Amino acid sequence: MTEKRPTKTRIWPCPKCKTTCRFDDTNPFRPFCSERCRSFDTANWATDNYRIPGPPVDPQQELEERPSASEPDDSEHGS
Repeated sequence: MTEKRPTKTRIWPCPKCKTTCRFDDTNPFRPFCSERCRSFDTANWATDNYRIPGPPVDPQQELEERPSASEPDDSEHGS
């Protein structure tokens, strides 16, 4: 018969507030310590606060470079 070994509990710093918390099945918010910290992280993703650095982009120029929905796309007609 196989003997079950006790699982080792990992203690982890919360990515948001740095409070130590359990990183196992008993923590429903892992890797965060609480629902509050998890919500802050989700809000940061939703509002584009997490970005990969790159050259600045002029929003007006970006809009002008996009093809509009009313313009036909020549690549679809195989010409």
